[in-house]
Amino acid sequence: MKIYFLIILFLFSSCNQNEVFFDLENLEWENRLVIVFSDNEEFIQNQLDDLTKYSDEIVDRDLVILFSNNNEFFVSFDGFQSKEMINEVSYEKIFKRFFNNRNSRTLLLGKDGQIKIDTNKFIDSNKIFKEIDQMPMRIEEMKNR
Repeated sequence: MKIYFLIILFLFSSCNQNEVFFDLENLEWENRLVIVFSDNEEFIQNQLDDLTKYSDEIVDRDLVILFSNNNEFFVSFDGFQSKEMINEVSYEKIFKRFFNNRNSRTLLLGKDGQIKIDTNKFIDSNKIFKEIDQMPMRIEEMKNR
């Protein structure tokens, strides 16, 4: 029992207190996800600048935004009102799944975890919202409001 406690204590102490563990599976059926990663900071900044204009729309559509910035990796659960740094293990897992051998990519994942948009070019946020608004789960959400 003591050894398990020590292992858990070590794991907590070895993580930066400002970093969070992020697991995509925890979002399935609860949130949609936009991921913006690139080696090109301008690509990221252009995409994020456009998205940040639509904080209310992001929250309304249950969107979580995952992005890189200056070689650090962040997640926003509240339409960019706040952001949390994700830990390196989480980043590596996501990067290996979606970004191996790709320089720039913006993805939209539905609540079912499936890729709905996959582009290596800037995409207007309104196109993202239009794609979401055509999804059966989103149509049902709008009916129930």
